[in-house]
Amino acid sequence: VFDVSIDLYGNTLFYPGQRVFISLGERFSSLGKPWSESFANIMGLGGYHIITSVSNTISEGKFETKIEARFETSGDGNE
Repeated sequence: VFDVSIDLYGNTLFYPGQRVFISLGERFSSLGKPWSESFANIMGLGGYHIITSVSNTISEGKFETKIEARFETSGDGNE
């Protein structure tokens, strides 16, 4: 199980409890195989995560959003 921290351009689209899909590359791996056979998937990286916290920072000329999330499933149907 992996926790992730993601820094984004500021937005109000995310909230705790929401699921997000984090992709570590293309839909196909560098070998042309589907996501479920990619190296990232085999190592347990990427997939669906549940957002545990969201914070926004606004300062002069800057709006940032930070998301903390916990891995839920790879989404490849093999769980």
